[in-house]
Amino acid sequence: MSTTQRLGRAYATREIDELRRSMAAHGASPLQIAAVISAIQQVPLRAALRLALGLTQQAVADLYNQRWPSTRPKTGKNVGYWEQWQGPGSPPSTSTREPSYTDLLRLADLYDCRLEDLLTGPPLAAEAVGAIRAITDEASAGSDEGDITKRRTLLQSGLYAAAAGFLPDARTEPGGRVTVPVLDLVATTVRHAQRLDDRGSGARAYVADQASVVDRMLRRDTYDTATGQALAACLAQLSQTTGFMFYDAGLDPGARRWYQAGLRAAKAADDAPLTASILSLMSNQAAGTGNPAEAIDLADAARRSARSAPPLVRSLIAARACLAHAADGDTDTFNRTRDDAFTLFNLGMDHTEPVPSWAYYISETELEAIVGRGMVTLARRTSSTRPQQGLLQDATRLLAGRALTDDPDYDRSGLRHSAWLALAHARAREPERAVLATRAALRRAPSVRSLRGDQLLRSVRGELAGLSDKREVGDTTRMLDQYLSSTSV
Repeated sequence: MSTTQRLGRAYATREIDELRRSMAAHGASPLQIAAVISAIQQVPLRAALRLALGLTQQAVADLYNQRWPSTRPKTGKNVGYWEQWQGPGSPPSTSTREPSYTDLLRLADLYDCRLEDLLTGPPLAAEAVGAIRAITDEASAGSDEGDITKRRTLLQSGLYAAAAGFLPDARTEPGGRVTVPVLDLVATTVRHAQRLDDRGSGARAYVADQASVVDRMLRRDTYDTATGQALAACLAQLSQTTGFMFYDAGLDPGARRWYQAGLRAAKAADDAPLTASILSLMSNQAAGTGNPAEAIDLADAARRSARSAPPLVRSLIAARACLAHAADGDTDTFNRTRDDAFTLFNLGMDHTEPVPSWAYYISETELEAIVGRGMVTLARRTSSTRPQQGLLQDATRLLAGRALTDDPDYDRSGLRHSAWLALAHARAREPERAVLATRAALRRAPSVRSLRGDQLLRSVRGELAGLSDKREVGDTTRMLDQYLSSTSV
């Protein structure tokens, strides 16, 4: 994302209070007020929302502790650290701390906003500034201190500019006009990027570059409101795809950055279903990296965002939520969420409501594969043998459709779920079937090159060791060793 310059001098606390009261009197919401504060102060919306609500950092900490008591209560310093944080991968600093997604979701609850609002830094909030730059120059021409009345007029104008949508940044060098053929080309690129990810061709750098191109178009080019929203949706989809590619490559900080960029763009596009999809992938990342509590919080946020989405999209969000509850070892909630997923899928199949273009891959096979992965994880968290075996048997049935079907359009998913199927069979003490699933994964592995897939195969290798002295098991173990020796895991 590009950076922006501060617009004039920083406003004093009394002027921010005057702005807040004035805008509130004109019917502005805290989020609208915060967008303008963020633009003129060049602070993230995390800080601007607090100012828009008239709260100190300590007051926020006190509210947090009242709602979520803990043996380690938050302080105003914690809130200050979160406000100064520049995002995943930012250089370490003594004045910043990266908030967990759980902390951000709780702040969103306190501020009555969405998670993606708290991930918006001044560059995106400052899209409004270009539209009011002329008024700014006029208002600050009289004296260094300026005139409160003129400032009030400026800031009220900024409110409406900030609420207008995703506007190009007037301070960058001008670009061209986004025409319908250009928008069609961008949409085609988005679809092509998604298919590259499905096939596991390792085109992470290419897809990231395309996202950067669309980001520049949004900042430099000119377009009408509908085109701007369509471009923002394209950026959100490219960011979502890039985020998953980074996650699949084991690059978790990069994945978090891209997912957050996707959330910001989805917010600009006013696309709640796409927001839900990105949140659910963030939940899956948290579940897969040992943060079940954060995974559940993100899954809940995704399901809230998907409330008005088509049933098929909601079925996908519910299926992904199963992975969070599996990681938490919560069998009852897992079962309820699993049932929700398939009920919503059947409801969607009975209706003709169209689904977004990015949701083309939603199918019963896909949902079964996701839920099957969750069952393997849940079985690992279950201490009793009989329920554990039941979960593994159900998992093998659900995973087989994706794992054992050779479909080059879904090679990455095929590799991942073949490995999960092999794990399920091995843990169920079914060596012959574990061998078949492992070999199916190994056939796909060289063309996909997925670090997460390789890690799964490493786990399969551990399960196969000592499972049986049959020759087929020994041969497959040696095949695994030969393949894994060529990887970085």
